[in-house]
Order: sequence, then C-alpha cells, then structure tokens
Amino acid sequence: MKVVRKIESIMDKLERFPEMGYREPLLVGQNLIYRAYHINKRFKIIYWFDEVKDMVIIEDIWDVHREPQNLKNRIVYK
Repeated sequence: MKVVRKIESIMDKLERFPEMGYREPLLVGQNLIYRAYHINKRFKIIYWFDEVKDMVIIEDIWDVHREPQNLKNRIVYK
C-alpha cells in the first residue's frame, strides 16, 4: 500500500508539473517525449504528456533492475 500512496503522490505532482521527470534516455528519438520519475530505488514511472488533452499518460511502471533493452521493446512507439 505504501508504494500505491507514493505513486498517487507523484501523479499529483506530475499533473501540476508534467515536465518534472527527466527525459528517459532509452526512449530518446521517438515521436513522443518520454519522461521518467523514480518512485523508489527499484521502480520508475515512464510517462509522456499529451498537451492537447492536458493529460499525463503513464506508459509503464518499470523495474530498474530489468534489462534496459526490454523497456524499448515494451513501449509502443508512437
């Protein structure tokens, strides 16, 4: 439950400041600007900001211990 509350808190911040996260280096070069924000030492939120809808779109909650190439494979490139 603690992680869920942490994610909710981060989402509140991202709604106000969508560029708060850093550009995800593994996803640079895509049509969308993917950003990441660490939840804790193990997980990070991968998201992008839809300016037209004024909405943060969560693409993934990523375990940073996984193979980095898998992140590229998991995200549907747009």
